[in-house]
Amino acid sequence: MHPHPIKVLCVEDNALVGGAMGRKLHGNPDFQWLGWVSSSAELFQKVAETPPDVVCMDLDIPGENAFDMIEQLRTRSPQTRVMILSGHFSQKLIDDAEMAGAWGYLSKAEESRLIIDSIKRIASGGMVFGRTSDVAKRAPLNARPMPEIKTPPATSAAKRSFPFLRFFRKSGIEQ
Repeated sequence: MHPHPIKVLCVEDNALVGGAMGRKLHGNPDFQWLGWVSSSAELFQKVAETPPDVVCMDLDIPGENAFDMIEQLRTRSPQTRVMILSGHFSQKLIDDAEMAGAWGYLSKAEESRLIIDSIKRIASGGMVFGRTSDVAKRAPLNARPMPEIKTPPATSAAKRSFPFLRFFRKSGIEQ
């Protein structure tokens, strides 16, 4: 159990996804929702005001490199942990995120309960790198190789985000 509500900030360019995450976490006594931002400038401004415990970050931020943002965040706010929450899923992306300093990487297609449990695990010092029904706390880098996961290419960020939004709607959260 975390000693205080877990402060969560979301970095997401899709307002539907950012809003859905906020509605799911806001009002939950385990979390303090700090909001969502769509650029590195907004991220670092928010972090300077109120350092989050966990940042949930999409990889697709127009004009930004998420891996560079993770590395900068590690320098500016070492206590903040990053969990990638993306519609893109491959072993290379997982490895790149881990090398940049991410504490977790989940697909947006994960069940909302799993996303919430993963945020809690990361805030408590665990690492979470998974796929639907295959989330595991991992030992140090490359201690347990994961199989290559192939995801059909999506034509837009909205299509990749759809499963994420569908799971939040199933939980009684409407857009």
